[in-house]
Amino acid sequence: MPEAEWLTGDALGWQGPWGTTYPANLRLLFSQMDEKSWLARARQPMRPPMPSPSLRAMSDADLRAIYRYVKSLAPKGPMAPAYVPPGGKVATPYFDFTPKNLPAVAAGK
Repeated sequence: MPEAEWLTGDALGWQGPWGTTYPANLRLLFSQMDEKSWLARARQPMRPPMPSPSLRAMSDADLRAIYRYVKSLAPKGPMAPAYVPPGGKVATPYFDFTPKNLPAVAAGK
């Protein structure tokens, strides 16, 4: 994919016990967010497919570099579809990441 198309999100959902989420259009999201807000947001838990454990492990300098790179790209593309809670009707294609065949202990029973 050419760099001009990077970080524009996707309408292909990720479904699991958390509901159905979508890769965010970071170019649009960052166009509405200042650097301080990004640093705070990157430290918060996020649903998949955002790599929140990786973001939380990064230094502020690394997170600032990500923010500045994304901001250097022009806003482009549509917003990703909205989050759908567990059991909600999903109108888009999605991958199912629901764990299957878990032993009773792993399933919390």
